[in-house]
Amino acid sequence: MPHTPSSQPPFHPADIAAALRKKGHTLRNVDRLHDLPLGACSTALTRPYHRAEAAIAETLDLPPQIIWPQRYYATGRRRKPQPASNYGNQARA
Repeated sequence: MPHTPSSQPPFHPADIAAALRKKGHTLRNVDRLHDLPLGACSTALTRPYHRAEAAIAETLDLPPQIIWPQRYYATGRRRKPQPASNYGNQARA
C-alpha cells in the first residue's frame, strides 16, 4: 500500500540540514536568499514557521507536506491552527 505524505514520518532536522548542504546551502543562506530574518529556517526545523518552511521546501525541490507531514494535510494545505504538539515542550517566557 503506498504511503500518503501525511502517513510518513517527518524529516529529522539533521536530515533537512544535510539535504541543504548537499545542494550547497546552509540554513542561514536560505534565510538570506528568501529575505527571512536570520534564524528563521533554523526555527522552522523544530517549530512551525510558514515562510521558512516554504523557503526550505523550495530550496530542496520538495513539497513541504513531505518534509513536515504533521504541519500539512496530504493535499498540501497547511494545518490551521497548528496542533500544540508541533511546538514541542519548550517553555515560553
